[in-house]
Amino acid sequence: MEQPQIGTMKIPGITLAGDEFSQGDIQFNTQNDESVSGFGQPVSLAASQKMIRNFQSDLLLEFVNGDDETKQAVASRPIAITLGKESLLFILSQNECEGIRFYFCKNHLQSPSIIAVGVKNNIVDDPNATLASRARDLGTVGDKLSILSRDVQINNVVEDFFYYEVGPPTTLEDVFDAPIGVEVSGFEGELNEVLSNLN
Repeated sequence: MEQPQIGTMKIPGITLAGDEFSQGDIQFNTQNDESVSGFGQPVSLAASQKMIRNFQSDLLLEFVNGDDETKQAVASRPIAITLGKESLLFILSQNECEGIRFYFCKNHLQSPSIIAVGVKNNIVDDPNATLASRARDLGTVGDKLSILSRDVQINNVVEDFFYYEVGPPTTLEDVFDAPIGVEVSGFEGELNEVLSNLN
């Protein structure tokens, strides 16, 4: 049975009015959340800013109210990641790939990072199944959802699928360009100013 759509999208383009071409809006159905390709939803700029500030303001308060050790730890926490277009397209171009799952990890430098893995639809009969259970990592076998369930041959030089580490994350320290342990008081003043602007 066809699943209900969560909405539609209009894009300006060329349509037919009778036998004549004309300029107009073309309406497309969007994917529903039963399909991996429909996961997520558009967010306005204002809503995006508020969501980001909600998260960052908690970190900023923890920084301002913390001791020196806490300040260093908070300032080095990841607040954003960047993954290049080439990496995204490589992952999405794989057979059956309908989306991307991001795993939090520690990289070869023991720094916090993220591994990007392609996912495909997992057919689930349970209407109450979580969104996470509706997506299976590419390369899983049987009923497993994650690549962590696979037995890996370390010396296997040919990979079946693309996996990408996104590289160094953006931290609070990066955003405010403040050296840790050098001018903590100046950094704290800058953060206090930011906090006052968030309220």
